[in-house]
Amino acid sequence: MTAPLDNSSPEVSPESGSPDQPGLDEAGLASRLRLFGMTDEDAATLGECSNYFAARAPVVVAEFFDILMTRPEAQEHIGKVDTLQMLRRSLQAYIVDLFQGRVDLAYVASRLRIGRIHQRIGVPPGVYLAAMNILHELLQEEMFRLGGESCATELRQRRQKALTTLLMFDTALVFETYSPHSQTPLTEPASELEELSRKDALTGLFNQVAFLEYLRQQMALALRYHDVLTLVCFRLNDFQTLSSQAGREGTDQVLALLGKCLVETLRTEDIPFRTGEGAFAIIMPKTLETQATEVFRRLIRKFKGRTPHPATFSIGIAQTGPQTFLTQEQLLETAERCLQTASGYAERAPGFYIHKSGLQSTLPTVSFPL
Repeated sequence: MTAPLDNSSPEVSPESGSPDQPGLDEAGLASRLRLFGMTDEDAATLGECSNYFAARAPVVVAEFFDILMTRPEAQEHIGKVDTLQMLRRSLQAYIVDLFQGRVDLAYVASRLRIGRIHQRIGVPPGVYLAAMNILHELLQEEMFRLGGESCATELRQRRQKALTTLLMFDTALVFETYSPHSQTPLTEPASELEELSRKDALTGLFNQVAFLEYLRQQMALALRYHDVLTLVCFRLNDFQTLSSQAGREGTDQVLALLGKCLVETLRTEDIPFRTGEGAFAIIMPKTLETQATEVFRRLIRKFKGRTPHPATFSIGIAQTGPQTFLTQEQLLETAERCLQTASGYAERAPGFYIHKSGLQSTLPTVSFPL
């Protein structure tokens, strides 16, 4: 059983974090979105499809490259560097980003960086446009599958229009990075592309794509060496209310601060991820549930009182090993179930809550406001 955690707030002045966003400021972004007719409602419409496309992204990526690599021009230019697998990861991360329900400065920075990489690799504009056309067709097919025959015509049309508009917006951003005065391809762009495909632009943490890869690797190591491994899943409470009250910029500041606090608090061996809009995960090798709880005590003390807008989060902790080992699916389900329990407490009484699986103990576990 856990003990009640410290509820004191440190005397720290609020601070905001925003990554370096080249190319556009907030006013410029708003103007550009108006130019393309991309509205907040369009972004929200795409956000409603996020779970479906997160699950379908690997299938779309496979179909995309099956088609693209039949084109000799694509083979010629992509084949010049050994980056095909990283391009696959990058595309999968992009598909997930398309349906996150927001187009902000972090999103723009990611698209500009994609453009610079493609330009420096030496991918011609025509090949890039052909690739975007293939992606557009595949995503529209998925849109139809999502709704099926029962989907209202008006809803399907809104989804298709929003997707087309955002893809055109993105293509224009990428094309702005193609400069006639800078056409020297990189000989080794792989590391930059690899980082882009695995990082969340706003927080600088690893993303959902990297999370599943690291979890598989770390669980295999724990099993091989009979070590303990703890998975922590947590998310901001009542994220939709936070977004509506703080706005896009304020919400981004909270997320960026939380990412910063994670990096400052976690140990070198711990691996943090942003896995969704307000969702995070941490893989903690060689760590017991009780030890993970102590780490999160420190995180909460560091986070409280520094947010520009009121925000709390709920935490689910699950352990596997060293005697009994769960499968990856079981560990994920256990951590998510603990998170749901903690979130239930937060819905009844706002605050920070934690719930452990207690798989390695005969003691019952309960949630406490932190």
